[in-house]
Amino acid sequence: MVLISGVLKGPYGDSRSGVTITMRSMKTSSTVLNLAKSQSVTDDTGRYSLNVEPGAYEVIVSVYGAQPERVGTIEVYTDSLPGTLNDFLRRPGESDITPEIVQTVDRLRADAALSADKSAASAAAAKISENNAAGTLASAIKNGGYGQIVPPRINGPIGARRYCKIAECPISSTGATAVHFAVIGGRNYGVIGMDIKYVYFTGRGSTITSLHARGLEILSLGLTPNSVSDIEFGALYNNTISRWELWVCGPAFNVPNITLLSSIRESPMLDVVPMGDYKWQAEQPLGYKAYAIKNTWSDYNATVDGNGFLKAASPIARLASSPESMQDDYLSGGFSLSGCAAVNGEAEGVSAERVSVGVYKVTGALGFAEDGWNIEVPQDVNGNRLCFVSANTGKDGTIYVKVSKRRFDIDTAAIVAGEPMDIPAGRWIDLRLEMPAREVEAAPEAVEETAALENVNVDPI
Repeated sequence: MVLISGVLKGPYGDSRSGVTITMRSMKTSSTVLNLAKSQSVTDDTGRYSLNVEPGAYEVIVSVYGAQPERVGTIEVYTDSLPGTLNDFLRRPGESDITPEIVQTVDRLRADAALSADKSAASAAAAKISENNAAGTLASAIKNGGYGQIVPPRINGPIGARRYCKIAECPISSTGATAVHFAVIGGRNYGVIGMDIKYVYFTGRGSTITSLHARGLEILSLGLTPNSVSDIEFGALYNNTISRWELWVCGPAFNVPNITLLSSIRESPMLDVVPMGDYKWQAEQPLGYKAYAIKNTWSDYNATVDGNGFLKAASPIARLASSPESMQDDYLSGGFSLSGCAAVNGEAEGVSAERVSVGVYKVTGALGFAEDGWNIEVPQDVNGNRLCFVSANTGKDGTIYVKVSKRRFDIDTAAIVAGEPMDIPAGRWIDLRLEMPAREVEAAPEAVEETAALENVNVDPI
């Protein structure tokens, strides 16, 4: 153990009595568990004396029951010399290892090797210096190395969901305590297409009952999140360790790659759960609350209609009278021809045909989308519709679209259907559809899974 002792003083040199000094372990060492805490109170003269086990610790002080404040971190080694708390707090940490320091260490190593030939005594001293420098540098490299931080596959039976804790963060009112993650491929392994999510997590500005309004944000790029086959992120407050926890949840046999991008902190990965603790569990943790995913606009979830306006997209079909004579923008945004319609990826399997003048038949869907918009009619530059459109849906989901000339009805003072006409040349009608649920393909190795895979650690890739 290493003795840390001295007198705690204020800015004016006054001794600070009755101050509680708390040390909380930042990671498991050979003798101390992660998050273990010890406390000591300064005496009437402000003096403290602490015998500390080797390890990395977060130092927290509080005065007369006031809100505890974090003052920094220290690292204690088996060969550390006794000193004051100020001495340890001022010593450079792992994040302070710069390229210049590395060059200095290399130069010292070379000098030590040359001096080894001069005398046995100087050689021994040089060896000690070299070992100390190498140990500090190796530790810094280890803690600063980023990569996949969860088991690569979610274990469990098909249809079941699993949970995994990936980060912790204390409540704070100051400082820049936060972590960023990138999640690649969070949907079921059989879903084709780009799927990227960015996750931001912080405990700053939170309370024990709720995170800050922006304490947990998830931004999705690519495929629209799906509650059945996609992963989700949630958080909870753990009263035992007095920290907020970030959890990921997903269906079995998904293979999300979750990578730590950055830690907004002076020490890399300071608030991330140690690698050995990552595992998928069947039970939903107490207090877990899922957070909404925000989407970025792209061809995956938006479409440009026939009038050039951006609209929310799900399965979309662009109905035209003669697709072969349409302009290039008819297939822009990932659309492909299917009969006399162009469909996007989510409307795969939908086809359309012209039955007669002004009558079109659309098959392969369950009908129109149940919410939001359904039909967008082409307009001229003044916003006037170029035709009158009506539609009906059969019990089997077949849609019949009827296109007519616009006629003004004197009795009702309304625009009604006139004579049948085809969709104007070079223009199309947008149809937003409801598609049948796609069956989720089972993982090939699913038949080989056993209950033994429940709640086990998996070495990450």
